[in-house]
Amino acid sequence: MSQSSSEGLRKSGIETVGEVPWGTHFCQFYQTPQDLIDTVVPYIVSGLQANEFCMWITSDQLNAETAISALKKSLPDIDDRLHAGQIEILSYNQWYILNGKFSQQRVLDAWIAKLDYALNRGYEGLRLSADTFWLEQNYWQDFTAYEEVIDTTIRDNRMIAMCTYSLNKCGAAEVADVISNHEYALMKRDGKWMRIESSTVQQSKQALQKLNRTLTAHINSSRAMMYAQDELAYLNEACRIVVEDCGHQMVWIGYAQHDNAKSVRTVAQYGFDESYLEKLDVSWADTPRGQGPSGTAIRTGEVSLCKNMHTDPNFEPWRELALKRGYASSVALPLRIDGQVMGAMAIYSSEPDAFTKDEIQLLTNLAEDLSYGISAIRMRQERIKATKALQESEQRVKAKLESILSPEGDIGDLELSDILDIELVQSLMNSFYKLIRIPMAIIDPEGRVLVKVGWQEICTNFHRTHPITLNHCLESDVELSADIKEGEAKLYKCKNNLWDLATPIMIGGRHLGNLFIGQFLFRDEVLDLELFRRQAKICGFNEQDYMEALSRVPRVNKDTLNAGMAFFMEFAGVISQLSYGNIKLARSLTERNALMESLSHSERRYRFLAENMQDVIWIADVHTMRYRYVSQSVERLCGYTVDEVLAAPIWQFLTPESAKSMQSLMQMRTEAFSLNKLKQAYYTDYFEMCCRDGTVITTEVVTRYYLNEINGAVEALGVTKDVTQRKRAEFEAARAREESEHRAAQLESLISSMHDGLVLFDTNHTVLMANEALRKLVGAPSDGPSGLRMNEWKLYWLDDSPVAKDDYPSRRALRGMDTRDVRFRIISPWNESIVSVSGSPVRDAQGKILGGTLSVHDASDQIEYERRLEEIYKREHHIAQVLQQALIPPRVPTKVAGFRIGVRYQPALKEAEIGGDFYDVFDIGQNRVGILIGDVAGKGLEAAIRVAAARYALRSYAVIEPHPATVMKLANRALCMDGDYEAGILTAFFAVIDTSNDLITYSCAGHEPPVICRASGEIEELPIGGLPLGVSMQSEYHEDAIQLAHKDTIVLVTDGITEARAGVDKFFEKKGMIHYLANSSDISPQATASGLLRAAINHAGGKLQDDAAVVVVRLDIPQEAPPTKT
Repeated sequence: MSQSSSEGLRKSGIETVGEVPWGTHFCQFYQTPQDLIDTVVPYIVSGLQANEFCMWITSDQLNAETAISALKKSLPDIDDRLHAGQIEILSYNQWYILNGKFSQQRVLDAWIAKLDYALNRGYEGLRLSADTFWLEQNYWQDFTAYEEVIDTTIRDNRMIAMCTYSLNKCGAAEVADVISNHEYALMKRDGKWMRIESSTVQQSKQALQKLNRTLTAHINSSRAMMYAQDELAYLNEACRIVVEDCGHQMVWIGYAQHDNAKSVRTVAQYGFDESYLEKLDVSWADTPRGQGPSGTAIRTGEVSLCKNMHTDPNFEPWRELALKRGYASSVALPLRIDGQVMGAMAIYSSEPDAFTKDEIQLLTNLAEDLSYGISAIRMRQERIKATKALQESEQRVKAKLESILSPEGDIGDLELSDILDIELVQSLMNSFYKLIRIPMAIIDPEGRVLVKVGWQEICTNFHRTHPITLNHCLESDVELSADIKEGEAKLYKCKNNLWDLATPIMIGGRHLGNLFIGQFLFRDEVLDLELFRRQAKICGFNEQDYMEALSRVPRVNKDTLNAGMAFFMEFAGVISQLSYGNIKLARSLTERNALMESLSHSERRYRFLAENMQDVIWIADVHTMRYRYVSQSVERLCGYTVDEVLAAPIWQFLTPESAKSMQSLMQMRTEAFSLNKLKQAYYTDYFEMCCRDGTVITTEVVTRYYLNEINGAVEALGVTKDVTQRKRAEFEAARAREESEHRAAQLESLISSMHDGLVLFDTNHTVLMANEALRKLVGAPSDGPSGLRMNEWKLYWLDDSPVAKDDYPSRRALRGMDTRDVRFRIISPWNESIVSVSGSPVRDAQGKILGGTLSVHDASDQIEYERRLEEIYKREHHIAQVLQQALIPPRVPTKVAGFRIGVRYQPALKEAEIGGDFYDVFDIGQNRVGILIGDVAGKGLEAAIRVAAARYALRSYAVIEPHPATVMKLANRALCMDGDYEAGILTAFFAVIDTSNDLITYSCAGHEPPVICRASGEIEELPIGGLPLGVSMQSEYHEDAIQLAHKDTIVLVTDGITEARAGVDKFFEKKGMIHYLANSSDISPQATASGLLRAAINHAGGKLQDDAAVVVVRLDIPQEAPPTKT
């Protein structure tokens, strides 16, 4: 059971603090570990006993083990609560400091995640205590900013936070910072804990008290408006309320006059010095006496504020009078009626700058209510006058009604009140009420009550006296009763939560009013009494009187009401007939003449419509199978004229199959019509029609059979429409739907049979679908998507470090990112397993992300398999390493003729295997030097052997063949004849440098394109192509040449450089390589190779995932020395 003593308050467990609401954020300054135990332990225990989720972040002053021991003394079952997950006790380096860094946003997100966890598990909220003994000076500024943000976060959530600070590490400035970011602080004085509130909180409380007083004034003003009958009395009462409730010194209300001086007339006041108001002489004109707060508010329609009467130049005309009476500041609020400013309320205070922004907003709302009250009083007075005038004119209206009973009369302007015999209907309703004791009324569409009987006290004394509930009544009478069809009744609950039954009163086809039965309650209805009590409180009703009135509302049996519903509707019909019978009879002859004229007009109108509409209207004699009438649009439909269509049988223009079908259908339906056995009034058929231009269209033909009363023949009236495009679209849609359903069935079958787990989720991480394989993998029960809650799954890397929330595959998918075969250790509520996860977003046709999918594969067997493979690899590792080192040239010439060469090779670190990267620089005679770089897409001994074969093949052919493309072709055939395809794809780049003319000829077999750094600073890739070696005997290789200039540089790399990876998918890529080269143009080739390799290693976090080789060649023509002077 919760230990909160009242709704919204929680026991803190600390005597000095007492009870606190959710959103409380306070701090404690301590000197010894015992101080922490004395306060934090009862604070945490109180939260656990109140069903709160608790967290304690400890530091070196009081570690987690000591904290648990201290808690156990006060709460023996603390171990059970730790195991159940109700409390977590963590060290600061598990929460605040990760990887040696403090991240404000990460900690904030973590607190919110813990709150979500608490609420989803059914806990009341989150209670936390966090010690800051770890906080060093270099973190202080960031942590202070964090405290400001967390204070706002806690205030808006079901959280309570206690931050503990060691006085031994806080100076005066730090103490001030801490107190300013908390509601209050606990500090020990003379052995007792004292509560110290911050000045900010004290100021906020004072401001809140002031706003509460203003809000009270607003409420009391609204109550005064409910009972006000006289305008001036209401205004004086409003002035009194503002002075006494808000504590201001004086209030007066003035109305704008439209005389020449545009003066302001005082109409109400309170707390005033009479002589002051007499001498004010305020104007709302744009003159010196119109620049004060009241005149400005009326003239501009905006709130006008005088912060200090001593200094405000606009208040100069009244300064002396005001200062003598102790006034110091004022605010004037415009009063509007029907959108027009008609006056202002001026409020005076004895303090300068006394009105805050929030108080002005509340006072503005009060002024708006005051304006509404003035308008309501005036409207009520006008309604009283109108009612009296209506009664006086009743006889005149009856005379008018008698005058319009003639055929020439007009009732279009009459309302129900003009036509209804109120006395007769009132008498009928009074008699009926004596029998059934159910309230009734007749109300017109404007909400005016014309006749009523049996109305309850809750309506007359409450609901129709307050603006809010009165609006509910009027809205219910008008809106909820609208659109009821004649002869029907509508039962509904009005907006004041009582039942009404309404049936329309129709006179002359016009809905002139409604007969209401109600208000009432059903006999078996269970009332929400709290709902009515809240309504009484909101409207300021006396709760006891209001609830007693509610108890007297009639209770009606539903069966009795249903049985009497027909009577109520007939009663409404009787009212209509009594009110309109004579008018209808008197106008019958006139209406007949008008009807004949209307028929003639209709015939002309419909003929015009038939001749001009797109569809074809026709009449056919079903016996002769010929058209008797066809509209002009037939020519637009098929190209034949009306005369051509009338001259031929109706089936002549149809395809043979459609003609046969039409003749059969018309014959069958004609016989059925003759026997009065037609099953429907209209028939819809589809026929193929042949057009004049030879095309065939699909037509929709709607037909009705009838008897021609003039000649007694059976005829068919029809409308023919071209639906070719629609039918084609329907066919395509049906086919697409069938294909979609087929694919969906296949997909469902595929998903169900998959061995890998599959889950589909929405943007809220709610599981929409999960196959059985996934449930088995995480140990979940087979109870539909609700059995899986993804927010309870925790992911860890295989080294047991927790996965950051942003790196969860589900969250990456919702950010539009893919995850491919990443391994995690997943802990679900049911089990723990090692899995390989792939994820991707799900988008709609516009690319908006709707959710995501995850594919989860059990990786435990694979990991075991890999472990065993690793043992095998280790045995081969040494052999391959020795072989690979033998393949790397022990020495590479650094200078050949005018070319300078730099190379670097770096084997992968411990996570990589022996790779297949190789390079070579060798002399091939005739002033030519060969440069070779390559890579086998594989690891281990097989890759090293294949590298050896490729390297020696390329070197051998290069000596006898001057063309690089031919060398590639010969080497490719040799490797294909070897047939070791499983050793992996082998890429290579081979170039021949002719030192006699600085020309480089090259060919490429699927390798990384080299980069040329021109002396001018431009950087470009060589345009190359070609399949890798050893793939196909028919592979062709192209040869290109490039002329180098002085200081031009060619850089060749293997993919260990471009695919150096940081994290999951951040590769160094070619752009990283180009970025480095663009900033390293003035260093030697060897330094360039070393720097590029180092840049790739740094990008990968200090370790490469693959072997990397770099070869840099630069043309460096020696400059001739200047001649020596003799």
